[in-house]
Amino acid sequence: MTNKKINLSCLIVSAVLIAILNFPVHTLSQTNSKGNPKAELVVAMIDMSFNQRKVAEAFHKYVGPTYTQHNPRSPDGKEANIAALSAYVASVPELKYDIKRVFVDGDFVIVHAQMMSGPGDLGKAVVDILRLENGKIVEHWDVVQPVPEKPANDNTMF
Repeated sequence: MTNKKINLSCLIVSAVLIAILNFPVHTLSQTNSKGNPKAELVVAMIDMSFNQRKVAEAFHKYVGPTYTQHNPRSPDGKEANIAALSAYVASVPELKYDIKRVFVDGDFVIVHAQMMSGPGDLGKAVVDILRLENGKIVEHWDVVQPVPEKPANDNTMF
């Protein structure tokens, strides 16, 4: 590779790093989400749905009239999600959704959490991405990964 190509590559990498480091993402922990209404809304909705098992109440309080679901295993629409999530939380009586951190960027709230089915369960690492509109949740994506019993490294997923 010539010096010009190496210099151009370094310049591009530097520009990308500068852009990433200056991207306006505000990190809030669960206990520090107070004061950010978008973070508070999402944390309250998740806690009410999963930990308090009040799915219908949470959806009626925090979700807009339309709800677009991007999880391919979940139905689209508000009422269909109330039914599906209500059935799920009822089937896992010791379910716990432990929020580790919350990120807010504009109308998007990203939650990194550990979801466990009961004592002794390593659970799953979950990243929920929710879009808000007019103070209500209107769209949802998620990524779910099982926590392995024997990870390939000593780093925690949380």
